[in-house]
Amino acid sequence: MTDRSAAPLPLSDLIDDLVAEQQALDDVMSPLGDDDWATATASPGWTVSDQIGHLTYFDGTAAQAITDPDGFQMSARALLMMVSAGDDTLDDLTLGPLRGLSTTERLEAWRSGRNQLAEAAPWSGQRRPRSLVRTIDGGPVVPDRSPYGGVGPRTGHRRRHRWSPACH
Repeated sequence: MTDRSAAPLPLSDLIDDLVAEQQALDDVMSPLGDDDWATATASPGWTVSDQIGHLTYFDGTAAQAITDPDGFQMSARALLMMVSAGDDTLDDLTLGPLRGLSTTERLEAWRSGRNQLAEAAPWSGQRRPRSLVRTIDGGPVVPDRSPYGGVGPRTGHRRRHRWSPACH
């Protein structure tokens, strides 16, 4: 059981952990070919590419929440309207633009989005924006690494955040 009474980590530590987790996943994803990216995952109807697309969309959304709160509010309202329209519509919004890209372009789009988030996050102040916590707590949505020779490197960083009141 984790200790929920411990003081939350400084935001800079959370950002460092986020960057380390993203790099660990990048190390797994970088050598994969098109067929690997097309592999089905435990998420019904989603491929490895869709999982990375999901992270790409929400890393960008988290960066927008920090750098353009008004634009984020508009995007969030549009997203909520799409949720009410059905899951396929939501996937079209969050994954659609990436599905037409090559594997290399998708990987670069993810890297770009996560770099934008890493650059924006320190400017959010010492409060923990929910958008950043979502990204840190995103471990369960990363692709199943077992088809690619095991579970991949574990950095141990996510373990440090499970107790954080900001995550729940």
